[in-house]
Amino acid sequence: MANRDFNLAGLRTLDTDLVKLYGQVLLGASTAVTSQVCNGFTVTALGVGTLTITLEDAYPAFLGAVLTPTCATAVDNVWVVSAASPTTKSITLRCLTGATATAPLNGSTLNIELTLRNSATPRKGV
Repeated sequence: MANRDFNLAGLRTLDTDLVKLYGQVLLGASTAVTSQVCNGFTVTALGVGTLTITLEDAYPAFLGAVLTPTCATAVDNVWVVSAASPTTKSITLRCLTGATATAPLNGSTLNIELTLRNSATPRKGV
C-alpha cells in the first residue's frame, strides 16, 4: 500500500481508501512519449499503440481508468486498459482500431485518470 496522505475531501463513495492519480501525455510518431506531466506514475511507450504506466507505489486494487484522447483530427480509435497489476505497479494501455493496436496521431494528447484502492480490506459486496 502507498503510505502517502490522500485527501479526497468531498468525494462521496461507498468504497474506502480511494486514490485518484492524474496525468497528461503528449504522443509523437509511433506512440513515442514526447512529454508527460503525471502525478504518482510515469508513462513509457511499449510498442505501436501500447503504453505502460508504472506506478510510484503499489496498491492492493485497480478500480478503473478514464482515458481521454485529444487530437486535431477525428480518428476512429479507442484507448483501453489491456492489463492492470497494481501490486506490481504496472498498467498497460492500448490504442485500438477495431481489435488492432494502432499508433495514435502524432501530436495527440492522452489525459489519464486512475482510480486505485489503498486498502487490503475486502470490499463490500465482492
